[in-house]
Amino acid sequence: MVQVKRINKLKVGIIPEEKVCKELTEENAQLFYTAEKFSQPVYDLFMSRFEEAVKKEAGLDKESLEEKTERKVKRGDITFTVKATPSKSTSYQNICSRLETYLADLIHAKEQGIQREGVRTFDGKTYLAIDELTAKVNTLIDTYTNPTISAKIDYTKLKDKSLENMLNAVGKTVDIDTEDIKFTEANAKLYRIVDIQDKRLKDNVVKPFQDALKKATGLSKENPPESTITDFFEVGKYAFSITTAPKETVKYGGIVNGISALLEEAAEAAEDTRSEMEGVKIKDNKGYIELNLVFGTYQTLVKENTGSTVEQKIQIMPLPAYDAVVAK
Repeated sequence: MVQVKRINKLKVGIIPEEKVCKELTEENAQLFYTAEKFSQPVYDLFMSRFEEAVKKEAGLDKESLEEKTERKVKRGDITFTVKATPSKSTSYQNICSRLETYLADLIHAKEQGIQREGVRTFDGKTYLAIDELTAKVNTLIDTYTNPTISAKIDYTKLKDKSLENMLNAVGKTVDIDTEDIKFTEANAKLYRIVDIQDKRLKDNVVKPFQDALKKATGLSKENPPESTITDFFEVGKYAFSITTAPKETVKYGGIVNGISALLEEAAEAAEDTRSEMEGVKIKDNKGYIELNLVFGTYQTLVKENTGSTVEQKIQIMPLPAYDAVVAK
């Protein structure tokens, strides 16, 4: 019977600085496999938990913050500087989806002869109250905007030569705790090593090997496929599938900003009796903008803010021994 036991430490191999996986060799494939499936997940787990412990120690683990704050905390001879900045995260995609649905619904209502609140008809054309439409757009922005805190952690750089030598030693390993990661001096020293190793894995192992695999497909943003294509490559005992698909990219923020700019221009035109902005009318001291102008501008902004690229996803599939495969 196989013995199963709980462990709280994992050994992760050190990658020397000079090791760069640009070629599709079996050794590089093994390093890439280990980085993707083991080293990076272990590093990320340790780093995220330790960083939370640092922020808690600095009193900056709160969900809200009124102003930019910087605090220093220390363990042993290592000083950590935590810089927390209040910010906002806006889902412009959701705003565009709701706005497009709203405008399309107004057009459908017009075609069905249904009168909506805030909508007027002048010379057979449908107009919307500028202030009410502006308020709706602003409400959507407020609804899909959430406060966030961006935190950056800096630390005292390595000065110990023995640590620098270890980071570039071949065949060395480092022990990573997997539970109860606290803000201790030992973990502070370990964090610096893990942070350097994590960046090294991403820059020297994962990215260059992925780039080499993607290059092997012959597909790219400059040479995209007409439809989704999956290629398979074997590198030593490792197999990789690379799925390449054409993809549209939309800058939703550009669309929302464009609509806001249109409504601002329309509001200014409605206040200026000399203005002759097409699609804007003033009735009973209230400004209105033509529905077709708003929807047409929205569609134009969508086109202007839509680009094309390719998305390439890589999956690792270690091959079994061929003689162990039952299916023929």
